[in-house]
Amino acid sequence: MTGWRYAVGAAAALLAAATSTAAAQGQCELNTGSPFQLRSAEVYMAKLSGGKPSEVENHARNTVEVLTKEPEKIKNVAGRSYLLGRILAWWAERDGVGFVVKRGDIGYVTEPDAQIDLAAAIDSALDVVEQAMPECAARTDTVRRAVWTDQINAAQRFVNDDLLDSADVYLGRADLLMGDSPYNAYFRAVLMQKRNEPAAEQFYKAYQAAEELAKTDSNVANIRRQSLYNAGVLTLEEGNAMEESARGPQMKLAAQRFEEFLAQYPNAPQAVTIQGALARALATSGDTTAAVGLFSKMLEQPETYTPLQLFEASVAAVRAERTEEAVRLMELGLDRNPYYRDAIFNLATLYHRQKEFSKMMPLAQRLLELDPNNPDNFRIYAGALQGPAESLKVEAEKLQKERGKRAQFNATMKKLEAQNDSVLKYVQLSQETPVKVSVQQMQTSGATTTVSGIIENRSDAPKTFDLKFDFLDAQGNVVASESTSVQTDAKGTQSFTVEAGGEGIVAWRYAPVI
Repeated sequence: MTGWRYAVGAAAALLAAATSTAAAQGQCELNTGSPFQLRSAEVYMAKLSGGKPSEVENHARNTVEVLTKEPEKIKNVAGRSYLLGRILAWWAERDGVGFVVKRGDIGYVTEPDAQIDLAAAIDSALDVVEQAMPECAARTDTVRRAVWTDQINAAQRFVNDDLLDSADVYLGRADLLMGDSPYNAYFRAVLMQKRNEPAAEQFYKAYQAAEELAKTDSNVANIRRQSLYNAGVLTLEEGNAMEESARGPQMKLAAQRFEEFLAQYPNAPQAVTIQGALARALATSGDTTAAVGLFSKMLEQPETYTPLQLFEASVAAVRAERTEEAVRLMELGLDRNPYYRDAIFNLATLYHRQKEFSKMMPLAQRLLELDPNNPDNFRIYAGALQGPAESLKVEAEKLQKERGKRAQFNATMKKLEAQNDSVLKYVQLSQETPVKVSVQQMQTSGATTTVSGIIENRSDAPKTFDLKFDFLDAQGNVVASESTSVQTDAKGTQSFTVEAGGEGIVAWRYAPVI
């Protein structure tokens, strides 16, 4: 969650937007020059820009004193409150002062030993102005924003550095000063997520808070898009954690947010993931009609979806127990990306469930070509060999019952025995292979594709393994090849990452590891 590193720059843009909006509300005719107490305060404040530090702070204390000593005698509440908000903001930004101070230290003559929270005091003073003269919101906003910017940037740094209690304090001040800022809502959501607290609703709040400013500020627009994405994904995750009987409403809410995302950002990079997540949400929401409708739409117009969206929808169809749609969606995706390992594995599993062994075998062979040191693929291949074994068994049982077929029966039994031996061989390979490679993720950013995973040394001695990856396009052509060496302990595991450059990479394969 370190993507938002430029809150200061964004705050300046926010200021311009907020100022222009407030200015449109009407002419601000705030009087800060009378009565005489306000004139005195302005004289003192004019001296804050120069002089010795001790003298400057004395002028600041005099400003506070003249504005607060006998406030009931100052017959200009809005002007007094505005100047008080400004001088308190000056103190808040003063190095070494802090936000909780003794009243007497900054110029209050009443209750000088009591403490004052400057953020709350600034907010209260400016609230008076905004309530009395709404047309002056742009001027109060300028005061608020100067202090708020420091608070939100500090909160961001603390969130990024996992200093969450400190971030909480600064976010609290930011909320006091500019409670409607989308930055506040966003970083609050990130904070909650880091604390493992339910954050979906807070991300959705950030998305809503950013609506207007996102139209003119690209930083806010990015926050808005990311917040809606996070809101949908976390709503789905929170639903998955519920008891199955209680998931329905939560999954419907997740689906609504995914649909809203796709309507707002149909071409966003996250749209592929969201389309699959929408299918999963509908499949588990209890809204069978909507889920089937989505699957049907995708089957009718598969060309309008990416292969990855079809694969994701297929997984959702499996969860919804719509096996026929699941198979067809996976087939359509593999027609356009026939080397996507996880889709091949899933479709082979579906074919096994349907006893479509002749269709399963080419997929099992392709898995061993792409991912030769994954024991799961040996099991898939063993499963594909079960088809012919079952056919031979049926044939042998039939021949056994017929007279004069002893020779054919014996020949068939030999074939069956050989086939069963092959099945057993691959089952044993899955259990006894000395090295296991598990590719866990492939990510593409621009023209760079990264594959990462874990290699497991199952032997009793330390080993160094050479991994040689080919990166493939949708036709299976090699776009790039890269290698890495991975050192492992005896019976140990080690992560690996392989990175390649090139356009059009959609799949990978690696050479067998010995």
